Amino acid sequence: MEKDKILSLVQLHIFLVTAQERYLKQAAKILGISSSAVSQNLKALEQTLKTQLFERDTRPLVLTASGRRLAGLGSYLMEQNERLFRKMEDQRERVSSLRLGLGESAAGSFGPWLIAALEKEVEDLEVASGLTKPMVKLLNDDRIDVLFSPLAPGELEDFYGWALLEEDYILVARRGTESINTLDDLKRFTASHPLIEYNQESSDRVQVRRIIRSLNLEVSEQVSVSTSYLLVGLVSQLNGWSIITPTNLWSSGFFLADVSLYKLPGMDIKRTYWVRWQKEPSEFVKACVKRCVEQALTGAFSDLVRSRTPELSRFMKIYPIQNLHGKCASGINESY
Repeated sequence: MEKDKILSLVQLHIFLVTAQERYLKQAAKILGISSSAVSQNLKALEQTLKTQLFERDTRPLVLTASGRRLAGLGSYLMEQNERLFRKMEDQRERVSSLRLGLGESAAGSFGPWLIAALEKEVEDLEVASGLTKPMVKLLNDDRIDVLFSPLAPGELEDFYGWALLEEDYILVARRGTESINTLDDLKRFTASHPLIEYNQESSDRVQVRRIIRSLNLEVSEQVSVSTSYLLVGLVSQLNGWSIITPTNLWSSGFFLADVSLYKLPGMDIKRTYWVRWQKEPSEFVKACVKRCVEQALTGAFSDLVRSRTPELSRFMKIYPIQNLHGKCASGINESY
């Protein structure tokens, strides 16, 4: 752009005020400058635009045809200038970018509320979701900034994170089957019904297999699937059984009404869900994520679970926001 065709916004502002007031002294008073300064800026603006903006020797001031055109176009330009400043101010109040990773159960449970809350606070938000193992690899490869997921069995804990919720591993079977209250009931049922389990990409498969071995359950037939929707759906359709956590169970959606939930007899096995980074984020980013977690998890999602599936909420403990801090500890209770 040629230097002599760069418009001064200061001069344009002085022109617009003068055009509105029609007197130099009144414009000078509003602008907080001298009348001579107003006059000098108007002359400089005319020189830049190479046109006369006011009729000569008329009081009050009268705009020329060029002046009237500039008054209209100039007002629009000043509005755009104000919009630019507002956008820059908004950006300073928002996280510039965040690459968010969601484990499958997070994506299928509180994920929509979390993403909606973050979208309002993050300028450039990218979201990836999937099973825990592939998502952990994305975090380790620095392809996502923050991950919402449980710890996989045997996973290293050299990352920064907060505990979000603690949930039980529970038994699910098709609604209407015989009651399963004791370990003997469980053994009889599992020996004659197919196990529906996650495939080898899921960290929960390892944990569930350990639970099965610990309880000495007989598995006569098994079906491996890749999603919670398929898992719970096949428990219903094949009259099978599985061991699953509440957030995974919630992800099954339609089929949740078709299954019964049972506490594992004589066993208290829990899974902790985390938000975690490879390195500690800035206080600004932490504050942003905490606010969004509070809105999504301890607010909207928690209220919905209690109102729609109270039987599921008793197997889940959502931590209050003030407890979201510290270095990640073990995410699996191995007391059995």
